[in-house]
Amino acid sequence: MHIISLVETWSDSGKPVDNIPGFDFICNSTRKKHKRARRGSGGISLYVRSSIYKGISKLTCTHNNAVWVKLDKHFFNLKNDIFMATVYFSPEYSSGCTEDINEVYSKLLRNIEHYSQLGDIVIQGDFNAYTNTIPDFVISDEAKFPKSKDNDYSIDSHSLRNNLDSKSANKSGKLLIDLCKESGLRILNGRTIGDPLGKCTCITYNGSSLVDYTLVSSNLLQCIGNFKVSDFTPISDHCPISCSLLTCFHKCKTIETKLDPLPGKFIWDNKAIDCYTTNIQNSHVKQRLDEFVNDKQIDCNSAVEKFNAILCDTALLSTKFVQKKIMNRPIKKNKKPWFSDSCHDLHTTVKKYCLLVNKFPDNGSYRKSFYSFKSKLRRRCKQEERSYKSQICDQISLNMKKDPKTFWNLLNKLSSLSEIKEENNFDQELFINYFKKMNSTSNIQNNKFHDIIIEKLTALKKTLNTCNSDNEFNKHIQPAEILNAVKTLKNAQIKQKYKRTVVNIVTKKVNEYYECPLSRHLIG
Repeated sequence: MHIISLVETWSDSGKPVDNIPGFDFICNSTRKKHKRARRGSGGISLYVRSSIYKGISKLTCTHNNAVWVKLDKHFFNLKNDIFMATVYFSPEYSSGCTEDINEVYSKLLRNIEHYSQLGDIVIQGDFNAYTNTIPDFVISDEAKFPKSKDNDYSIDSHSLRNNLDSKSANKSGKLLIDLCKESGLRILNGRTIGDPLGKCTCITYNGSSLVDYTLVSSNLLQCIGNFKVSDFTPISDHCPISCSLLTCFHKCKTIETKLDPLPGKFIWDNKAIDCYTTNIQNSHVKQRLDEFVNDKQIDCNSAVEKFNAILCDTALLSTKFVQKKIMNRPIKKNKKPWFSDSCHDLHTTVKKYCLLVNKFPDNGSYRKSFYSFKSKLRRRCKQEERSYKSQICDQISLNMKKDPKTFWNLLNKLSSLSEIKEENNFDQELFINYFKKMNSTSNIQNNKFHDIIIEKLTALKKTLNTCNSDNEFNKHIQPAEILNAVKTLKNAQIKQKYKRTVVNIVTKKVNEYYECPLSRHLIG
């Protein structure tokens, strides 16, 4: 698998949904989230394996229902460039469908007409379209034009397809069939190796349907290796679809770190030790040791290797050597701390019903049981998570003043449980250049508010200069003001034994400055 397309990511930001090891995020498309909505709707993300990242380039798109990329013909050794699109169309009567479905298909058709002149087309995604077994080509096309001399017109070939979804075609399905007829694209579901019957791609509690398609140009049908609808999983109600293209290309060199093999070990016991003592005194070993000691022109590294070889050869004659093997153990997933035994039991039940739904997708009781237990598992996990976090919060409140070390450990533990980890990288040069641009003369000349600000500032300066003489802060404090301020003091604010001292100090200072007796007013 080299290209991964994810639809219905429910993301309302331009950031990737998740990091996939070995893959690079290339582009995505998001929808604007409604202010009353709890989550986003739609959303497309595209990931490319690092080894072929240089051969794929992003293309501009006029609407957020599709993401277009280009596969370079020189990199992949193809006859023509391939323009691949990943689409997601909302259901007809969905609240997330803010645009008319006819207009959505019209925009997609315009893109197909543009890119088909430059190369071949591959489109995949969730169309939410029921097509049944309606032919995606013009029937009896060669009978209508038996002696056509138009070299630009290509007659459609007869290639029927199968479909296990017996629902009648809806509006989106009819528009999809018309799009295939107009653009010359062909549906791979139900007519290729890997999916000869047209397996259902969406399984819900009330039924199963085929709504995820892969469309390719008729010229690419011979280059398609296989098309497969994978098994149903508890992760989503849609089955993953995959398509392989027969091509030959050179992978980009990636940096791979090769680890040294694990060192082996000798099995030592009393018998092996006695045997080693005897062998080290052997004439052959003594001769090698004498040659090693007498060799004075040998360098340091060679001396270490030669001496180590003598010891290892002697040990091999004495005991058994065991080479350690790398154990390919499966990586254990870190379970959430609140994932209790009840959650584990529900998770096991969900997986069992998932297998039954895969075998019997038309069985309504299995589907309802699967989604019922899946809903119970989701509610139980939320309940356990809330109770677990509430316990941590209670412990934090208890240890806030008693044990600071435990408090900070619990706080870090609570912050590590948060799944939202945003890194705000602040660019210092961008910050400096922003304010430099604000102070530049060109920016001032283009600013329409600059003259207004200067005019307001000049008027404010004139007002301050004229009112400076009448400003109350420039006047002296009058004795009556001091008298009123002292009288407003409460007895609780000044103790009784200090009250007369404060009054005497205030009276003395005022008499010195104003030369008027105030003692009788203050004391009285």
